[in-house]
Amino acid sequence: MSTGTYRAIQVSKPGKFELVDRAMTAPPAGKVRIRVEACGVCHTDSITGVMIADEHGLAAIPDESAAADAAPLVCAGVTTFNALRNSPARPGDLAAVQGVGGLGHLGVQFARRMGFRVAAQSYLTCPLARSTAATASRWT
Repeated sequence: MSTGTYRAIQVSKPGKFELVDRAMTAPPAGKVRIRVEACGVCHTDSITGVMIADEHGLAAIPDESAAADAAPLVCAGVTTFNALRNSPARPGDLAAVQGVGGLGHLGVQFARRMGFRVAAQSYLTCPLARSTAATASRWT
């Protein structure tokens, strides 16, 4: 069942991006269609459109949060949180975070709040990375 069209950027070959029109179809059972206001790439709000997502993989964004501010946290945050949540480690275990950058700084914070002992290793040039790593149980 088609319910209109939407515009999307597609990669047609390495290094070549194209703006295309796609048919909008009804999502299958267990999926939902959501409108994209911002993607999680460096606070970019230029990629807009729609996507189909698993109904169990959604998170509410507070109304007072701008989409472009929340997008990186949702993308990197979900990736990092799920890696910790789905690992066999439990509170009190040691979680090691390699690299305290885009994902690692969230990993250190999530792991601490999930009750892990945290070891962080990173080449720390950024003040935010240094201060986040300093909250780990151990860091090098």
